[in-house]
Amino acid sequence: MIPGFPLVIPVNSHFRPLQAALGLSYYLLENKLLLAYDATYSDWRPYKDEMGVSDPNPKLKEVFIHRFGLEYRPLKDLALRAGYGFKPSPLEQQSGTWVNYMDNDVHVLSGGAGYTFSSLKYPVGISLYYQYFYLEPRTLQNVHPGEPPLTSSGFFHSFGGGVSMTF
Repeated sequence: MIPGFPLVIPVNSHFRPLQAALGLSYYLLENKLLLAYDATYSDWRPYKDEMGVSDPNPKLKEVFIHRFGLEYRPLKDLALRAGYGFKPSPLEQQSGTWVNYMDNDVHVLSGGAGYTFSSLKYPVGISLYYQYFYLEPRTLQNVHPGEPPLTSSGFFHSFGGGVSMTF
């Protein structure tokens, strides 16, 4: 029997792409319905792998992230919210030799509600939200010769909330 030994490879990535964002919103129905849209441009092309190896550096591209949202206020202090976002992967299709990076295009659906206790001297707001993330299937070349390709996909959920106070 061969004894096992721990192997630690510290790898951190602190790269942030150049980004530019633009958002628009518009009220309808006597300020009861807010429509919102924003787009974010992210340039991932300058990314270099921080392992100190010149190869493999993944081929990354520019992406546009789109988000749509609406907020409906049936009552003065109650807000109902819904949204959709799409984040394409900056990874181009890879032909890995000994390593492949994994990333997926992601669709996000969200819903939430907020209530403001406006009758207080310092109004307090409470918000809750739910998000559903769907990762589109992506096929990756297996780095082991003769092995079938790998598929990456899935979904996950996010729940949260917040409290705010206006002074």
